[in-house]
Amino acid sequence: MAKAQNNDKGNIQISSDVISTIAETAALEIDGVTKGASPAGGMPVFARKAPGKGVKVTVTGDEVTLDMNIAVIFGYRMVEVAENVQTNVKNAVQTMTGLTVKAVNVVVSNLYQEQEVAPKTAKKNKESRSLKQEAAKESGAPETVPSEESKEQA
Repeated sequence: MAKAQNNDKGNIQISSDVISTIAETAALEIDGVTKGASPAGGMPVFARKAPGKGVKVTVTGDEVTLDMNIAVIFGYRMVEVAENVQTNVKNAVQTMTGLTVKAVNVVVSNLYQEQEVAPKTAKKNKESRSLKQEAAKESGAPETVPSEESKEQA
């Protein structure tokens, strides 16, 4: 158990797992941070397995130190993302638990690149449209699929 507090109504304990979950959730709220698994449509550029959980919680009295690993999306400024994570995690943990956050140590241990899905879909649609136009010309049927030139004129 991380924090135990006695009052006239009984005992209150906050588990280290709960503090870890608060920290992970707060980190994922920051733009540029993604879960350790590949984001939707993304692929790992650099992936290093972090031993254990993504957040290590150390509680001493009413102070907590957090050591966490994050995954950043390629193209974001890593130092800026890590600083935003530190601020957001500190505020969330302090607000929700009443503990004083002594430090939030952040390690960027994974880097992911988002894949663009739209260009592949557009390419398939263009190829499909071309095949339909060729088939219509070969069969002598009137063109039913608008050509690129007619779209541009419209």
